Amino acid sequence: MIFPKNNLLRDIVRTCFSRPCARSAILKTLCYADIFDYPLTKKELFRFLITKEKISEKDFFRILDMHIPGVGRLGPYYFLNGKKNLVAERKKRGIESKKKMEKARRIAGFISFFPGIKFIGLSGSLSMNNCRKNDDIDLFIITSRKRLWTTRLLVLVLLT
Repeated sequence: MIFPKNNLLRDIVRTCFSRPCARSAILKTLCYADIFDYPLTKKELFRFLITKEKISEKDFFRILDMHIPGVGRLGPYYFLNGKKNLVAERKKRGIESKKKMEKARRIAGFISFFPGIKFIGLSGSLSMNNCRKNDDIDLFIITSRKRLWTTRLLVLVLLT
């Protein structure tokens, strides 16, 4: 097998192709979370683990406590090596998300009384407590049958 010259990438490739599937799944999950600059806790890593094979929580935590090339840790957070700065960023975004969550609750409380609305959900970065200051609030709304366009118009008119 040919390994890339980049040390971090080489270690990740080696782990993915020559180690048990759990280590590979951990790396895949951290790579995905890295797209969003979002280090994960142990429980989050297990919850979002990208794998087709069933891994017990006990085995997962045991494997995670071993050194996995390419994986860094700071306090309760796991991330790809070289991304330690994301821990402080996650904490900062968590604070920003709390502010936006209050606003989202007020908006959801207000529009929940609109006729035809069955469910209001939260998505996007706010749903993961990972908001930047300029991020918007993403809501998804489920309406009663044949009420979608009326409800959409009502929400848009009253919230903009």
